[in-house]
Amino acid sequence: MKINNSLNKSKSRYLQQHKNNPVAWQVWSDETLKLAKEVNKPLFISIGYSSCHWCHVMAHESFEDEETANFLNNHFIPIKIDKEEYPEIDKKYQFYIQLIKQQGGWPLSVFTTPVGDPFYAGTYFPKEEKYGLPSFMNILNQIHKIYTENYNQIEESVSKYKGAIAQFYKIDKIDIRNLDLNSFIKNISDLLDFENGGLKGRNKFPNIPYLNFLLDFHFDEFADFLIKTARKISLSGLYDHINGGFFRYCVDENWSYPHFEKMLYDNALNTIFLIKLYDKVKDPLFYHISRKTIDFILETFNTEYGLISSMDADSLDENNHMVEGYFYHLDESLINIIPQDLKKYIVSKNGFIYLNDKTDYETYKKLEIYFDKISLQNKKIEPEKDNKVICSWNMLFVNALLTFAEVTGEEYYFNHAINLFNKIKTFLLSKEHIYRINYGDEIFKHETLEDYSYSINALLKLYEMTKEKDFLYYADAITKKALEKFTDDNYIYLDKNKSILDTFDDAMYSPAGLMGINLLNLSKYTSINQTSKIYSFLIDRAVKYPTGHPTLLSFIRRFLGDN
Repeated sequence: MKINNSLNKSKSRYLQQHKNNPVAWQVWSDETLKLAKEVNKPLFISIGYSSCHWCHVMAHESFEDEETANFLNNHFIPIKIDKEEYPEIDKKYQFYIQLIKQQGGWPLSVFTTPVGDPFYAGTYFPKEEKYGLPSFMNILNQIHKIYTENYNQIEESVSKYKGAIAQFYKIDKIDIRNLDLNSFIKNISDLLDFENGGLKGRNKFPNIPYLNFLLDFHFDEFADFLIKTARKISLSGLYDHINGGFFRYCVDENWSYPHFEKMLYDNALNTIFLIKLYDKVKDPLFYHISRKTIDFILETFNTEYGLISSMDADSLDENNHMVEGYFYHLDESLINIIPQDLKKYIVSKNGFIYLNDKTDYETYKKLEIYFDKISLQNKKIEPEKDNKVICSWNMLFVNALLTFAEVTGEEYYFNHAINLFNKIKTFLLSKEHIYRINYGDEIFKHETLEDYSYSINALLKLYEMTKEKDFLYYADAITKKALEKFTDDNYIYLDKNKSILDTFDDAMYSPAGLMGINLLNLSKYTSINQTSKIYSFLIDRAVKYPTGHPTLLSFIRRFLGDN
């Protein structure tokens, strides 16, 4: 049976990037899983997103290669998933790769049985063996051989996976009144990089769920660390000082060199952290960078439907090749626009510039005059954008605008929050459904806990700031729908099938943890049932795995404060 690439009908920019691959990509659907069972082939599931650099690299090396494509097509059912369309599917398989003690990330490459049970996974695999990684063809050959000749190994692997999941689902009865909360803080403290800011590790992500937990509940103890981290976030290579906006992360522990994609959610979260810290310490640098970030997003990501999701890491060079970060590397003539007396604050890595730790707000303002001139004179082609409007990410940015307006009293940003909320409500929200994505000419009618949690959170923030009961009634109605669609007995699931359980934070707040906070906040104003068992489940997760659950630790702090 010949199967053809079926991505051409998808609205996803990421899937559109792969529609001409010789790989016979299929979309994630019941029909695809049915096909895999009929032909008894394992699934090769490739998960990524349109602005991901290493996703592009693996595509060019392997998915555009005829030999690799033929092997995939003959022996596997290849499925391409945009993680921004199906965040819960991504979470499911990211959890699996952590279970087998490998590093997660994108592109995520997962091998599963025809019904979707994983038995092997990795991230980027090169076409030829390098970076200490096996070649992709070597992996494909080995998987095919095992699947056809030693299927018992597959069964053993799946059995271990299901056993680990079953063990993870077990809930112990915990008396929250006897919890040693200080031990949780010690667990979190052990993760922190007090020398460089942020969490320990070679790559530096902002990790805002951790920072906001410490800021909200343990500021006095961690003030120096939080200020140091905020200065790194504001001055380092994580921030695009020339054009505005935050990159996703830095590839070194000194925060000097970024991975160049810009995501809406990062810019929302970093803004929230900086403006909340500004409210405590009144450093004008934090106010300025948060405001500059908001202005950048409102100007650059705005559409009539809401805010788009991202800008690509790669951009076209003079030879019409896509190169990571090319747009952001400045010619020497552009860097020389900065006067000599101010250059002592500039650090340059092959034309990519950031600021040193000695830079204060007044100096930053002086430099900014020249940053604006550089931006105007940079004639390179800007990175492309992914124009999908994602419900949860937009609601997070509504929250960022509201938090900024609350701290600063600037009504202009409050009005932008109302306008953005109304755009998302018009196209994606009702009291019966919350849909995932607006593609402009089509709604992606998929429902996830993430979109419900973030929408309820924004509605409650709107109510608390305005005291307009319509926001509260809307939050109450949506919450009841969320409990109906995503909960079963003790558990709160990421998907409507009630099959994917995950409570850990990643770059964003855990949808389950955020729902716990929403339920607590909503219970102050309305009567919400079905919460006690969910609370027990969330508390159990936080107590057993505190280092992965800053949002659930925030939930526990709020729970104890209310009881």
